Amino acid sequence: MADDNCCLRCLRCLTRVPCATLCCWVFMILSVCACGGSLIIGAEKTRALLNEDKTFMHLTHWVCMGVMLGMLLMGLLFLIVAVVSSGKTSKSCFNSHNKNICGRVLNVFAVLFMLVLQIAWLAATTLLFLPCALFILLHILHRIYKVECINLKHYAITSEDKEYCGNDLTRFFLRSDEAFICYAVAYCSAFLATLSMTFFIITASSNFTFLRESRHVSYEVYRNDIRRGSHDSVNMTDTKM
Repeated sequence: MADDNCCLRCLRCLTRVPCATLCCWVFMILSVCACGGSLIIGAEKTRALLNEDKTFMHLTHWVCMGVMLGMLLMGLLFLIVAVVSSGKTSKSCFNSHNKNICGRVLNVFAVLFMLVLQIAWLAATTLLFLPCALFILLHILHRIYKVECINLKHYAITSEDKEYCGNDLTRFFLRSDEAFICYAVAYCSAFLATLSMTFFIITASSNFTFLRESRHVSYEVYRNDIRRGSHDSVNMTDTKM
């Protein structure tokens, strides 16, 4: 309405947003940001732990920032697709046969692209499990098997000989606990992000089904209107005769 202010218009627009897709989007963005932030901090802790200044550790910051920004933009695109494909909005946006086909094709592309993203995040989740498993292995060797010295080169952590014994080994494990927590949080967050993409795929599939069923409903209404119109014309002809 003309007398509505900006806040009321925003609230009215939010009522058109499907709650399930909005919750999936918020859940996915929080998981991706938690994963990226934990990975950045974990890379810093690992660099300080190993006393190394490698290029790939600095690249981790930019890669994580790029992934978080890209997922935010793609999540917004998926959210927009879900908004225009559900409820009353779909009836106004895809109110003809050709537009309904475009809406269904759009949701199919959203499902396929989300499947590709989910496979990529499954691969990232698997890779993030490796540092967690490595830290767990080192802790088992130190606390259960009481290993007195550990050479990081033997576990493919560094390319140089770095052996820790005695007090140095104790300090190494005290400092490694912080990096392990960061990698564990990143692993759990990546798994939750993958799970949220599964919910996104479910909501997009339901929107596709809704558009397909609304096409049949519109066709039935249109056919009933034609029948009603022809029946009325026949009655008018009989009346005139």
